[in-house]
Amino acid sequence: MNPIPMDPVDAAWWRMDSPTNRMTIVGVLRFDGPFTAEDFTALLAERLAPFERFRLRVRSKGGRPHWEADPDFAFSRQVVAQTENPPTNDEELKLLVAEMMSAPLAVDRPPWQFLVIERFGEGSVVIGRLHHAIADGLAL
Repeated sequence: MNPIPMDPVDAAWWRMDSPTNRMTIVGVLRFDGPFTAEDFTALLAERLAPFERFRLRVRSKGGRPHWEADPDFAFSRQVVAQTENPPTNDEELKLLVAEMMSAPLAVDRPPWQFLVIERFGEGSVVIGRLHHAIADGLAL
């Protein structure tokens, strides 16, 4: 696979990531109506398909990070449905978000993920995690 150079600013964000200092942007979206993780995945695929960056993972060679196409990429691998013990109230949701904020993103795939809680009250919730290397610096 051909490496794609990483902008120095984005590489700096990547290198700053550590177990005690995650360089991950986390956002929570609450929706009035319910939807499935499959519906969200289809919408996400439609909207993000034109942007190559979302299909790239990070690899390092000689201590220098670079982008590389993920040979197993599928939007369905990046979207997870919360089916076991989904939160049922705001306090439980806050605890889940706090856990996700400190958890590392998978290193074998692009550094972003969405978790879909299909049923939260009368609607749904999406928790998005995106590494600063994708969303900061000159990358976007």
